Amino acid sequence: MHQILLREPWQSAWWWPSGASSHGSATDRRAAYQRQFNRPTGLVAAQPVLLTVSSSIPVDSAIFNELPLQLLPIGDSAYHARIDELFAPFNRLQLFFHPWPATIELPRLDTFAEVKLEIHDEASRISGDA
Repeated sequence: MHQILLREPWQSAWWWPSGASSHGSATDRRAAYQRQFNRPTGLVAAQPVLLTVSSSIPVDSAIFNELPLQLLPIGDSAYHARIDELFAPFNRLQLFFHPWPATIELPRLDTFAEVKLEIHDEASRISGDA
């Protein structure tokens, strides 16, 4: 297995769900982080790739190339989703965190979370595969 840590640059902003006002309660808001990156080189068809997120703040949701991901828990504060069939030449990952501590400024993502791609060997099986 090969791992790629998705470090900076992450863009961050406050985000409110549909129907919630940006002037509404801070309890409604989500911390939204976005990062763009190229498809990893050397991937072959059907080679398993997992997005893994380890975070001290709960991950509310994730979107990869405009498609919602089903993040599966892999521990108390970690999640993963298989994304190998969703790659494009250029990709966009969005992560939403909630509930968010009462702060005004959004910290750098790497101060509370680690996001990486796990590229597995072609023949390997990943937990959750049938």
